[in-house]
Amino acid sequence: IDENTLLVEVRRGCWRLIIRKKAIVEIIKGRCEIDGSLLDKKGQKIHIEESALLAPVIRARSKRAIVRIEGGDFIRTRSIAEAGSAFGLAICNISKAWRRVMRLALSHQVTLICGPKAVGKSTLCKLIANAFGDVWILDSDLGQPLLGPPGFVSIRRHTSKSFALRIFIGDVTPRDAPQVYLAAIERLITYWCMQQDLPLLINTCGWVRGLGAELLNSIIRVSRPQLCVAIGDCLPLGVRNIISLKPYKRPDYLRAQASAPQRRTLALARYFLASTPNIVRVTNGALADPNFAVGQAIAALPRFKASIHKLRLGLVGAAAQQEISFSDAIASLPGALVGLASTIDLTETLDETHLLLPSEIATVLPCRGLALVVALDLTNNSLLLTLPDPHLLSDCDILLRGTLHASIHLIYSGPQAPAFPFLAANALASDPMRSRSNLQRRRNGAGRNDIYDDNRNSERKRKK
Repeated sequence: IDENTLLVEVRRGCWRLIIRKKAIVEIIKGRCEIDGSLLDKKGQKIHIEESALLAPVIRARSKRAIVRIEGGDFIRTRSIAEAGSAFGLAICNISKAWRRVMRLALSHQVTLICGPKAVGKSTLCKLIANAFGDVWILDSDLGQPLLGPPGFVSIRRHTSKSFALRIFIGDVTPRDAPQVYLAAIERLITYWCMQQDLPLLINTCGWVRGLGAELLNSIIRVSRPQLCVAIGDCLPLGVRNIISLKPYKRPDYLRAQASAPQRRTLALARYFLASTPNIVRVTNGALADPNFAVGQAIAALPRFKASIHKLRLGLVGAAAQQEISFSDAIASLPGALVGLASTIDLTETLDETHLLLPSEIATVLPCRGLALVVALDLTNNSLLLTLPDPHLLSDCDILLRGTLHASIHLIYSGPQAPAFPFLAANALASDPMRSRSNLQRRRNGAGRNDIYDDNRNSERKRKK
C-alpha cells in the first residue's frame, strides 16, 4: 500500500508469517491467529510489541487469510524451524498443554503465573492476555517486567499502552525491602478491586526459593487467585486450583539466553530511546552496541533543569533504610535513575519544611516515569535530568531515589566522545588501591624501591 504498510496473504498449512519488529496487524479477509489471539472479524487489530526473546507468528485459521501489516518487518516461510534457524529467532510454538491453560484461564477472575527464571512466564502471560483480548495485568517482576523499564511494580490494561498505576521500588529485586515490595503490590490489588470490570492476570518474578517463596505465598494470600499456573520446579501454597506446566524449551540452534542484567540494559535503552527505536539493536536477546551508538544517543537527549528549591525527595526500597539528610541525598543523585512523582498524588498534606518525604509515604506513591540525573549544579541550585518525554516534568515535583543505576553500556559513548559529568575523573574513585604494600609505603614515607633498598642494606649489616 505504501512504504510502511503491506497486504500479505497467509494460507492454512502453507505460508506463515514471523513478525520481527513492532507492528500493527489488521485482518482484512478470513481468520488468523497471532500468539493465542484469534482475529476473525474484518477490521480487528492487534498491536505487536517487539520482543527480545520470542518472535510472534501469524497462522491462518481459514483456508486463506489476508492481513495488513503496518510498520513491521516480517518473514514469510513454509517452515518455521528453518526460518528461525536462518535468522536466529526463537519462535513461540504453543503446545497443547499451554492451549488448554489459555482456555481454562478465560473462565477465572484472577490467574497467577509463577515459576523459576527463564521458564516462559512472560510468554504465557502474553498468550493468555491475547486470548482474553482485554484484561488487567499486574506485573510484580522488578528485574524483567513485561513492559517498560525495571524497578517498578505496575498494573495496566492489556489494550492500553499507558500504566494505570505504577509504583517505583528502585531496585531489581525485593530482597532488601520485602515489606515495601508487598505493600506496593497490595496497593495495586486494591486498585484493581476498585475497578472489577475485567479479570486480573498476575505475573511474578523468578525467585521461588527461600525468601522468594515466602514473598510468592504472601502475594497469593493478598490476591487470592482462582487459578495458579506453576511452570517448572515451583509449588506455591494456599491455592487449591494449581496447574503444573513444563518449562518452555528454547530451540537448539539458539545460543545461550541473554543474562538478566543484559535484558535490563536493553529495556532501559528502549525506554530512553523510544523516539528513535532503530538505534537499539538486539542480538540473541541482548543489546548489540559495539560502536557506542546507544550511549551517544542518550547523551544527545535534551537535558531539563529542575530547581532544587521546588523539589521534594523520597527514598524508596532499600534506600529508605538509610538515615541521611536532604542535602546529602541530593548530592548522591548524579548518575542515579530516579522515579518522577507529583504532590498531587499525596494522600496526606505536608508542609513545605518536609523536603525529605517519610518512607511510608514515598514507598507507595504513584510514579509517572523514570529519569537519569545527569549533573548537580550547586551555583544555580538545580538538577539536570535526562528523560524520554519532556511532558513528564510538567507536574512532577518529587524525585524518588532507590538503588537503581544506569548500566555503563547506556552512559558510555566512546573514548573520544564527551562524557557525562558524573563520569569525570574527579567524580570517580581515584584513590590509590589500599593494599599492604601501599599501607607500608605510606607509613614509612618511602616507595617500593626504597623499601627494597632498606631491606637489602639491613640484610648486609646482619651478615657483617
